[in-house]
Amino acid sequence: MVTTARTKPKQTWRGFNFPACDSIYRYQAPHKSDEFYIKMQEIYSKYQEGIKSTVHRFSDDKCLDIVETIGQYGFIDIEYNVYHNTRVLTAQQYMSLLNTYSDHRAFDSESRKALEAELTDVINQYGGTVEIQDTMDLYLARKP
Repeated sequence: MVTTARTKPKQTWRGFNFPACDSIYRYQAPHKSDEFYIKMQEIYSKYQEGIKSTVHRFSDDKCLDIVETIGQYGFIDIEYNVYHNTRVLTAQQYMSLLNTYSDHRAFDSESRKALEAELTDVINQYGGTVEIQDTMDLYLARKP
């Protein structure tokens, strides 16, 4: 599914005015039927059994919870913006990215090397690159 030029209007929530999303973005969401996606998930499942992932899925509800928490600390005029970005990484760049994640670094050396080798093989079999969709949320507020 391709999403383009999507924006959300300014909203009010519990007395706070904020733009829920004022960025314009385009991204290609992965399809569960995509053979590349399936192979990557199979590899992750093989190595991550019993390991809790630290990856957080974005949701408007989580942003609203953060806005509420900020308000509880006495801040006012709370705004948040959500930005989306797509990066295309080579297999080597993707392995470098994975090595910045604490759950990946927690693997013993042998398992981590085996996981990276399998992921690299799949990425190279399917064109040599992988698309990463980033979601970044930015909060602005002030103390009265």
